Amino acid sequence: SPRTRGSGRRCWRRKLPSTGAISAMCSLPGRAKYWESAGGEWACDYLPGTWRCDASKLPAASFTYDGASHWIRPLRLWMGEVESVVGLCGRTVDHMPGVSMSQHILQFKSGRSAIFESLLAPQAISEQPFFSIQGSLGELVLDGFGGGCHLHRAGPSSSVEGAPGGPTKAVELCHEGWEAGYRGEWLDFVAAVLDGAPCGGCAAEAVEDLRVVEAILLAGETKRWELVRPTTTGP
Repeated sequence: SPRTRGSGRRCWRRKLPSTGAISAMCSLPGRAKYWESAGGEWACDYLPGTWRCDASKLPAASFTYDGASHWIRPLRLWMGEVESVVGLCGRTVDHMPGVSMSQHILQFKSGRSAIFESLLAPQAISEQPFFSIQGSLGELVLDGFGGGCHLHRAGPSSSVEGAPGGPTKAVELCHEGWEAGYRGEWLDFVAAVLDGAPCGGCAAEAVEDLRVVEAILLAGETKRWELVRPTTTGP
């Protein structure tokens, strides 16, 4: 990403809750939503004449292409590799020629599935979770820019002793805002520069993310299921 703040998303994996937090949490569908306001804190990124509005820089300059991988990575960590995708793409800001909204279903090789959405709102947009993962006994919700991670589970039943089925209770697992995502990246970078330590993230993983993003945009054009294409080698 050309925007420094975007790179902080790559460190989500350092903070991701264990998949064991909910019984079989990844056996049921998940949802990831990449959202932002074109008139919000980073409005300067979306003004006419900026990199994102340059048609010659597409597809990389589009909102969805540029940022989707930072939401795809956690889904891959939770559910495995993506096999195929289907969905729609569109535009939300007239002076931006690239894709700025998308709604897709992702089918994983594990047999699991997830919904991925991206949306650049022209003006106001509500605070929304970045991720929600539904399991057989509850739901895990990772909140948006304000931070927060909550586990929603049913309390004990009032009619059957020891059995679930009572009122839902939300337990906060952590509360760190958007900026905390940079912490691990900074430490990783400094260790690589000063000590020669190998980086925690590798280029191969970034390539896998990009393959999924390209399939998302292709499916938006063809309006049909598209396989995530294997990485090619050689010239």
